[in-house]
Order: sequence, then C-alpha cells, then structure tokens
Amino acid sequence: TRPFSAGLHCRVKTDYDSGTYQCGSSHIHAATRRQMPGITGKQQEGQNIKRILITGANKGIGLATAQAALEHSPDVHVLLGCREQTRGQRALDTLATKQPAWESRLELLEVDVASDDSVALARDAVVRRYGTETPPLYGVVNNAGIGLGSADIAAVVSVNTLGVRRICETFVALLEPSGRIVNVSSASGPKFVSQCSAGKQRFFQNADISWAELADLIEDVMELDINAADF
Repeated sequence: TRPFSAGLHCRVKTDYDSGTYQCGSSHIHAATRRQMPGITGKQQEGQNIKRILITGANKGIGLATAQAALEHSPDVHVLLGCREQTRGQRALDTLATKQPAWESRLELLEVDVASDDSVALARDAVVRRYGTETPPLYGVVNNAGIGLGSADIAAVVSVNTLGVRRICETFVALLEPSGRIVNVSSASGPKFVSQCSAGKQRFFQNADISWAELADLIEDVMELDINAADF
C-alpha cells in the first residue's frame, strides 16, 4: 500500500493542451541494447497498433497490467517502463516465456520517474524509435510508486506525486488524440484524507485546485511527520 502522497495527484486538474513537443537532441541515433536509456525489443510496423507505456512495469501491478493489456487485444503493444534495465529485461523475458507470441509486442524502456533527465531521455528514445509524424502512443499508465515500507517522504513524493506529473507533462504530446492517461493510486490516499480536518478534505477533493497550491502543500508536508492529525 502506498502512503497518502500517492493520492495527491488524483484530483488535480491540469491543462495538458498547451505547447508542442520538440526532441531534445538534434542528433537522432537508433536505440541499441547498449544505450541507456533506450528501447530494446522487436519493433513492429502496422496501421492499428495501440502502444501503451506502463511505468513500474517490472513487477507487481505494473507487470500484471502489462499482461492484461497484451491479453486484451492483439493490437496492443506495451512499452515496459522500468528504472533498471536488468529487472526490466527479466520482466520482458517472463512475459515472452509465458506467451511467446507476445515477444514481438513488448519493448523495454528505461525510465526513472523520479528524474527529470531520465524521463526526458526516455521520451527522446520513443521519438527516435517511432517518430512524431503519427503520435506513437495510445496510452500511458502511471503505475510506478513507493509503498509504506519507505521512511523517505521526499523520495515517496518525488515518485508517487511528482513522478506522475513528470510523465504526464513529458509524454502527453506523444499521445494520439483519442489516447488515455491512467494514474494508479491506492486506498491509502482516501484513507488519509478521511482522517484530515474538514478544511483539508475540501482541499484534497477540489478538482479545480492549482498546481501552485499543491506544490505549497508538498513543501509543508516535508516539514511534518506524516500523520493526518497534523492536518
């Protein structure tokens, strides 16, 4: 189960329609197994591919989501977003072993959602691989998260809250018009909010809250013990 910060993003209304994407490098090279980060796997060509990026895809809910997506439709291709290439490759091999036909629909994308640079490099790898003339992604599943086992609140917020924002803002320009973004949270967020003051409950449930207001709250959280009573 993830701590309350995993639920902070759930009610935030963000405008992703502004701006255009430009590749961060003027030198485009084919991704290879030795480039980090990059995409590894067998590239497929086709008219109706629905390519989905899933973060934290090497285990748990992320891996299960990847399997479910592959089972759902033969048109679905999955980019396994993983922080460590070795673990990501192990997850890819596990899925390919389970169903050999999936191998051509799986690729590994190295990405650490807690790092601005890593997320930007991952985006560039997708652009190098697929281009932008046709939006390369149908969907993004923000699954990467840190659970209650971590006592490092800064790391938890960086992944569970800021990581979602990094991925959304960086990859939204690569989504096709009918594409979707899915944010995975847990019951910890609503449970925490239910124990907060009436004022903070209204704050968390306000769909029109601005990012600046949320950022101010995050700064306050860094100075507190994570206890609903503090709110």
